[in-house]
Amino acid sequence: GIQSYFNPDVIEAEAWAIRDLPPRIVALGLALLQSVAFAIAGFICLRLRKPADGAGGTALSALGFLLSLASPVALSEAGTTMTDLLTAAPVLLAYAMLLSRDGWLGPRKAGLFAGVLLGMASALKLTNGIFAVGTAGFAFAGAPRLRERAGWIPLSAIGFALAFAAIAGPWQIALWRHFGVPEM
Repeated sequence: GIQSYFNPDVIEAEAWAIRDLPPRIVALGLALLQSVAFAIAGFICLRLRKPADGAGGTALSALGFLLSLASPVALSEAGTTMTDLLTAAPVLLAYAMLLSRDGWLGPRKAGLFAGVLLGMASALKLTNGIFAVGTAGFAFAGAPRLRERAGWIPLSAIGFALAFAAIAGPWQIALWRHFGVPEM
């Protein structure tokens, strides 16, 4: 069915919260979790501007952030129990890490952690897997030599595979046992 690309762990956690917690606590929790994705999007917008751009670059970063808030997904799902915004946070955090990979974390650790985050996000919602493919674009930016720019990619792939197997594995095995295929 259409929901088989969602790992039920996300939906079960939301269902538990709705069933067992006071409504205001659930609303506050969802708002905080969804706000994380927006905060990371704001960081990415600021990180993309060049320091030499000055006030104009900051204004364009702010405009980019406002456009991300006005996207159809953000507008239609903010404040709801739809899981897209919840699973977007690890994807955005992975991209933020790759944008900052030459900073304090270093390219190899940033690549590994980004792979883990993307593997987690893809395990919770399979359609997030396309964003793992997008990480290849980060190899075209940064250090002047390709080896320096792309050396983190194998670690990212390993992190992705391990996180995906750990989180999606039990659900995929259950589907295999029940329906004879790992995905419906």
